[in-house]
Amino acid sequence: MKLMSLLTKENKIIQSLLISTALIASTALIAFCLTPGAKAPSFALNTLDGKRVTLESLLKDGKPLLISFFATWCKPCNAEIPDVKKIAEEGRVNVVLISLDTDASTEEIGAWVSSRSVSHLPVLLDPKGIAGERYGVVSGGGRADIPHVYLISPQGTMLWDHRGLDKDLSAHVLAEATKWQTEAAKGTPVKKNIAPSNATWLLFTNSANGWLTSCNCPNIPIGGLARRASFIEQQKNELEPLLIVDTGDNMPSKGDEKKYLAVNEAMSAIAYDAMVPGEQEFFLGAKFALDKILLPDRPYLTANLALCPDKKTCAIPYGGHKIIEKGGLKIGLIGVFHEDVIALAPARLGKELKIFPIEKKIQSALREVRPKADIYILLSHSGMSQEQALAKKFPDIDLIVGGHSQDLVKSPLAVGKTLIIQAGPSGQYVGKALLAKKDAMVSISDYELVPLGIDIPDDPAIAQLKQSLDGEPTLLK
Repeated sequence: MKLMSLLTKENKIIQSLLISTALIASTALIAFCLTPGAKAPSFALNTLDGKRVTLESLLKDGKPLLISFFATWCKPCNAEIPDVKKIAEEGRVNVVLISLDTDASTEEIGAWVSSRSVSHLPVLLDPKGIAGERYGVVSGGGRADIPHVYLISPQGTMLWDHRGLDKDLSAHVLAEATKWQTEAAKGTPVKKNIAPSNATWLLFTNSANGWLTSCNCPNIPIGGLARRASFIEQQKNELEPLLIVDTGDNMPSKGDEKKYLAVNEAMSAIAYDAMVPGEQEFFLGAKFALDKILLPDRPYLTANLALCPDKKTCAIPYGGHKIIEKGGLKIGLIGVFHEDVIALAPARLGKELKIFPIEKKIQSALREVRPKADIYILLSHSGMSQEQALAKKFPDIDLIVGGHSQDLVKSPLAVGKTLIIQAGPSGQYVGKALLAKKDAMVSISDYELVPLGIDIPDDPAIAQLKQSLDGEPTLLK
């Protein structure tokens, strides 16, 4: 009996706890760094009066922006406030305060701000530490390392930051602002975030589950293919070189052909380098998938999967591996699909999908890519437990970009020297990382899962696809 079928509800809870523990343990392996020139993480937070504010809206008037993370209980933050106020009054730099208070009410925070004569400044609330985590101010355990200030250019790139109390904050910020102004006056172009030698940026996605646009619901305010496409297009203009991959289940779990075709068109608008299908791509049958989804211009990899729409025909629509060169690295990509993932799929898929033994196909693909590639990446639609098993079985694999189980892997999970990553549930995030090789070792840094919030605009063409469905609900299920 397969492992997946043996997992009871209790087993899954235990498995989740073990994975969470492993993720926390592996955090030390990942380097977090917002260096000058890096893109400042986006955010969308509420003001004290409930107005929604984004990073982009704060940068619109063309001035540098100083973000000051604080909490009312933080004594060094109190000491720094006069300098923050002085910077704002000087007028060359805009200032925003972000409160990391978890227990204080908006009235208490407002009273604190008023007592320090900075109530004229925008004050944003981040009680869950979402923006704080993205800026590296809040740790995974909820600890806030403050005060911490960031100076950001009008183009949204990092100029300077300082952790802890800076007794000369005003002088330092204005000096950095002057430096930026001098460079801007020269017409110096905004540089891309170029990866160092033998490294490439990586964007990874999975499991859109049919969401074309976000419902903007209070419980799920993020996600949607329209935002995914827009964010990835933005990153293409900022990151160089860039590898973009997906690990499946982007079609809805229910729906008619019109819905599937709309989602497929949205996916085709994203410039993926490599993809593996999930079982949801086949829910309307193997023939529909061959004719409408797995089209020749799509970069799917299916090392161990064949489609059999009838008794006479079985087709392997794509190759199982390929090599892509990025940033001086030759990257071997292998795509696999585990047989256990169709356990909950429509019964006919058991007859229409022929799934070859996964381990033999990985061995065969590795023999092909090993002499030619510097890095081996497995694109796997298998689920976290199976991906952990594959990492133990094939220690040569440097990175597994996983799918199917929709795990929100906040820090890469290390199994031996193999790292495993996934981008979470329902297409709510895009994973981003810097992948590098040095001295025969492959590493990941600058790792983050970017929430697709309201600060990211919808891609107009995909938003129009949603509208063309004539009143269909946002979630195509």
